[in-house]
Amino acid sequence: MCKKLTIQEIVFLRDLYKVDWPKFVPTFVLLSHFIERFDKNHEWQEKVHFLTVNIGSLKNGTFLMIYCNYIVCLNSLEAAPYENLQILLNQLDFSEEKKFWAIEAHHADVVLKIQKSKNLEIVYDESSKCTFYQFDLNEIASSLKLLTIPHGFYYDSLKVDDVPLLIANSYYKMPPWYFENVIQHNITTGLYTNDGKLVAWTGIHEVGESGLTNVDAKYRRQKLALGVLSQQTFKALQAGKVIFGHVFDNNVTAVDLFDSIGHAKIVGRHRWINLRKGKSTKSQL
Repeated sequence: MCKKLTIQEIVFLRDLYKVDWPKFVPTFVLLSHFIERFDKNHEWQEKVHFLTVNIGSLKNGTFLMIYCNYIVCLNSLEAAPYENLQILLNQLDFSEEKKFWAIEAHHADVVLKIQKSKNLEIVYDESSKCTFYQFDLNEIASSLKLLTIPHGFYYDSLKVDDVPLLIANSYYKMPPWYFENVIQHNITTGLYTNDGKLVAWTGIHEVGESGLTNVDAKYRRQKLALGVLSQQTFKALQAGKVIFGHVFDNNVTAVDLFDSIGHAKIVGRHRWINLRKGKSTKSQL
């Protein structure tokens, strides 16, 4: 059996993961993100569940989050072999595909152990760098004054009507309802032509990290991504957000873009693994 965490217990976890800052910044931001979400939208406590094994496992930071029965995030400060994580993972229902989002590299073995024991199919498996960015609000504000809005364009938050374009240009595929939730609940920024066409965009994912940054192929090489990213960063900092992102190893453009507006510190490597019932396959890594 598992214990569902109360908001007060999630706050306890968030504060626990301030240790060795910014080593655990993804977990700190995840927990902060949903503390705020639950406070503003109580119904989300029925869509997102934070679980632990017992009070003892809570005190050593062991938890698992299930978002809309699809995304799974987890972490633990306990030593290997991470027995409490194994207990939590064994309780998961894999009748529908699960996306393990940015798990600590040393916890991937636990996930893959469950994959083998349940004979699950690995649909996706990739590694990424996690980069924490330190920004100065005044510096961002000053840089925005130097970035003029291109003639014939305007900035605005993303709209639900933009979802098909986001899906078509997403690095990793997510269901339409995921992007709708991002747009309806998180800080986002889009650059639109005066006739309403979205040409560049960025936002905050449903786990609190920055991402989604992209530019329509017809409008690239005009520094439009820098503009939307600067606008987004300013809005996020004003809202008190901690900014970090995951950059896949082959995405050199994203690394250069983020580094151009903030001071970066690599805080670790994470794995992204999708599992579902079916014929077992070997890990790609």
